[in-house]
Amino acid sequence: MGELQVRFWGVRGSIPVPGPATVKYGGNTSCIELVSGEPERIVFDAGTGLRVLGDSLDLSKKQNIHILISHPHWDHINGFPFFTPIYIPGNRITVYGPSTFELTMEEVINGQMKYSYFPVRTAELSADLSFREVGAGEFSVGNFHVKAHQLNHPVTCMGYRVSYNGKQFAYLGDNERYYNVYNDDDPEVTQVTAEMNERLVEFVKGVDTLVSDSQYTPAEYPSHQGWGHSTTHDVVNLAIRAEVKKLFFFHHDPLRTDEELDFLVKHYNERVRARGYGLVIDAAREGASFPV
Repeated sequence: MGELQVRFWGVRGSIPVPGPATVKYGGNTSCIELVSGEPERIVFDAGTGLRVLGDSLDLSKKQNIHILISHPHWDHINGFPFFTPIYIPGNRITVYGPSTFELTMEEVINGQMKYSYFPVRTAELSADLSFREVGAGEFSVGNFHVKAHQLNHPVTCMGYRVSYNGKQFAYLGDNERYYNVYNDDDPEVTQVTAEMNERLVEFVKGVDTLVSDSQYTPAEYPSHQGWGHSTTHDVVNLAIRAEVKKLFFFHHDPLRTDEELDFLVKHYNERVRARGYGLVIDAAREGASFPV
């Protein structure tokens, strides 16, 4: 068994943003790879970063790839048609993900590749493509043990926790802290939201590495409440309460520049160190690879 590594291929939320202000951290949308010495590889989400991941592989070898989709919003699926391994005979691609109240994950991917939108239908792909429905619970991917937990987002959205060879990794693609939508002091609502937030703390408890949606700063959040995304402050507090060892800010806002991300990383590391916590904070960067 090899060392577990996380690789970032797409780190941006909502829409790709190439340009001079995003060169350091990257402009592709959500895509993360978890690799070890095993023949299987886990890919979290299929944003535009998936194209870059596909082109990085040795395509002369047969690939067995497991893609865990958090949810079907465009920035988490629109790299799939450009993923080269799906066009190569002998490759095995398994797509996992939750149904929405409208569509299954298979219907979502098939719909995106209808001829009106893309010139190749899923039925015409050369790889062996299969789909697996995911709900809250546990399942195995090769020697990886995976737990899924439903997150707070405007569509069914799953977070994933992976155990492998004594290491623990968690990915929270799009998530917002639960809050009282009525903005009153109803003690019953307060209790329910507190319990829901505590379940997420328990879900990521003690992981070595947490990658989490942290799209907004606290100052930006009030005008985006209910959009289904966390603040940097909420995510840092979550990581501290859950005794996480390393946190990566992820799903960077399209308007967030490299300079601003540098500042956020420096600011929060200084704050947690000043309070005596051992948490290490970084921002996900395209092309970067780290041990879990």
